[in-house]
Amino acid sequence: MWYNMSMKKILKRNLCFYKGDRCLTCNKPITNRNKSGYCRSCRGSFHTQETKDKMSKSKMGDKNPMWKGDKVQYGALHDWMRSRIPKPKKCELCHKRPAYDLANKGIYDRNKKNWWYICRSCHMKTDGRINNLKQYSKK
Repeated sequence: MWYNMSMKKILKRNLCFYKGDRCLTCNKPITNRNKSGYCRSCRGSFHTQETKDKMSKSKMGDKNPMWKGDKVQYGALHDWMRSRIPKPKKCELCHKRPAYDLANKGIYDRNKKNWWYICRSCHMKTDGRINNLKQYSKK
């Protein structure tokens, strides 16, 4: 029974935050009973934005244990380049249509100079795919 417990255990048992109490950091109402005193969104987020940015940068690029370097696959390399090269409004070749495709200039690597945003028709012309389509349309 409770009268056999030490005073420490009694205090520890009663030190709970109940539904309706307020979070200690953001002052939002606590939805479930918990011992931390923080709401679900604040529990565990004690780092400042500056610290989060430093932690993120410490694992960027080849410092990340999942980094594959030059052995990266097609889709992942395109996504990586897409996040680092800003998309222009117009095609970099014809300057007429909006740029849809991120295409490489022949060398598959992480160098920004070897990539460009071009429209779909210019992409097909530079890859030689437009000639294949014309060849099949003649038959």
